[in-house]
Amino acid sequence: MAEEKKIQSKSDDKRTVWQYDQTKLIENLKVHTSYIDALQRITSKFILRSSEEDQLRLPETIIQFNKLTVHNIEKDGDPGIRFDEWQSDLYVLFSLTQLMKYEAQQQGLATEVEVEYDDAEIQNLAQQVAQGKIDPDLQKKVEDIADKLKIVR
Repeated sequence: MAEEKKIQSKSDDKRTVWQYDQTKLIENLKVHTSYIDALQRITSKFILRSSEEDQLRLPETIIQFNKLTVHNIEKDGDPGIRFDEWQSDLYVLFSLTQLMKYEAQQQGLATEVEVEYDDAEIQNLAQQVAQGKIDPDLQKKVEDIADKLKIVR
């Protein structure tokens, strides 16, 4: 008995996917506040797991993020800031976290609490990164500070 072979046409290999209108805003989205802590934790891990080269670009990348945050595209037009894939991924995490924090504060879902930390320790770590002096224990030090500041839980 001859074995039948099914010949697949290219149309058999097609399927549909969702495409999203990049010019529209998602409205009426309800998200639990625990997503804020989760996004902060994911952002911290993203940065700490990045290459040394990308970590060294972090200060300048944050400056670009801040420029976008205050830029009024409707009034001032395109800010001319372009990101590579690493910067773009980080910006998505950063901006989503900031948006959720803002909305939580506006809705009275956040309270300000005092925390103790050593500013000199933070400045020292920032200088190490800016100068490219990456300490082998840098991740642990950053995680310790982040835990004190409730950035990572």
